[in-house]
Amino acid sequence: MLSSEERIRAATVNADRTREQITLTEAMVEAGRTARVELLDIRSQLAREEYDIITAENQYQQASLRMAQLPQLTPQEAASFSITAPTLKDFRPEAPIATVEQVMQRVLATPGVQAAPIECGECGTWSRDRTCRRHTIVALQCERGLRLFRTG
Repeated sequence: MLSSEERIRAATVNADRTREQITLTEAMVEAGRTARVELLDIRSQLAREEYDIITAENQYQQASLRMAQLPQLTPQEAASFSITAPTLKDFRPEAPIATVEQVMQRVLATPGVQAAPIECGECGTWSRDRTCRRHTIVALQCERGLRLFRTG
């Protein structure tokens, strides 16, 4: 639901900006400074953005319905059901309690995950122990493919 709300807001902002661009482009076309085809392109862009708004609103309504069905709310309860995103001021990050090496040891001990040789993008060195001359590189191979993380 929260991501759908964000998509609605983003699509609305995009459409508003495109409407402003249409106003400016119309003035430029009337003054003979811009080709009419550019105005038509921008209008088609607005149509796509309005479609995106409708799609995001539909996704929001579907997510709302799914969320209301989970606790088996009555139609009256479902109508007033909503979710509010926490504000960033409520977020209090803490210092990590494990080092990169400790995390890597635990990850490499996970079944199906193994160290994969990787080429350093900086110097071209191939390594299986996640090191090169300039920095530490971390590469993991699992059933889903290669994931690369670079640190240091």
